[in-house]
Amino acid sequence: PLYVRGFMDGDRFSPKGMSGTKKLQDFFTDEKVENSLRKSIPIIVDKKGKILAILGLRESSEAMLSKNTKNYLSLSFKNIKE
Repeated sequence: PLYVRGFMDGDRFSPKGMSGTKKLQDFFTDEKVENSLRKSIPIIVDKKGKILAILGLRESSEAMLSKNTKNYLSLSFKNIKE
């Protein structure tokens, strides 16, 4: 199962294209997301709470397709910075 939730203090994720993890707060700062918008950005998590995507901004490396992928869900969204 997948869930949609908002930003929570202490959130970390593995941004696609980067090695390691990054605090979501630092990611928002780097991406110049206004503080007033941060709590309203939908975050897709798995049943364990692992962040798979920050909608409108970035996917997690945890959600990347591989040669072993059998099923996937495709989500489309508008980039919040446009």
